[in-house]
Amino acid sequence: MSNRGINVQLRTLIHRDGVIELSFVHSEPPEPDDDEVVIAIEAAPINPTDMAFMFGGVQMPQFSSSGAGFARRSTATLPPARLSGLAGRWNRSLPTGSEGAGLVVRAGSSAAASALLGQRVATFSEGTFSRYCVAKASNCIGLPPDISATEAASAFLNPLTALASIFRDWPSALAGGRFAFGGVFGVWRRPDCRVGWAPGSTAPVGRYSS
Repeated sequence: MSNRGINVQLRTLIHRDGVIELSFVHSEPPEPDDDEVVIAIEAAPINPTDMAFMFGGVQMPQFSSSGAGFARRSTATLPPARLSGLAGRWNRSLPTGSEGAGLVVRAGSSAAASALLGQRVATFSEGTFSRYCVAKASNCIGLPPDISATEAASAFLNPLTALASIFRDWPSALAGGRFAFGGVFGVWRRPDCRVGWAPGSTAPVGRYSS
């Protein structure tokens, strides 16, 4: 896969001394397992959960940076109380990004993965803040030609947040009925997600604005 270029991935690392570091890691593109695909990422949103994970709760103005481009390194110091709560992450370089969209450039041997080769997809997978991301085929949805990667990149977390808000505020919705996302209420083309529940209803009963 080296003929497709080096992978560049944004990673977060919390050192045991309390320094949190953001940097780009260069490597060969990932290899897919049988049920996985490799996606050349074209767009990936920054969700609040991504920011909390990347920055460890430290505000961005507290970071200092050195270097330029993909050699840039940004660091800050975590408060001691915050550091102790993140002991499980000490000295572990972790990938960032949780969803995105792009072109499937390599696929595993399973039927589900092979069917996505050459297709543009949206995915829910860790490590989407990178040139190439590996994802389970079951965590990908194919995109129609008129949907851009930018529009599709937020196809997962916003709808799930809207659905969770319905179950929280309208517990009776768990009793039955159908939910409609996307094409009906325009999650693809608007900065918010609306969810309809019926049968027969076209009125949105849940909404989440990003």
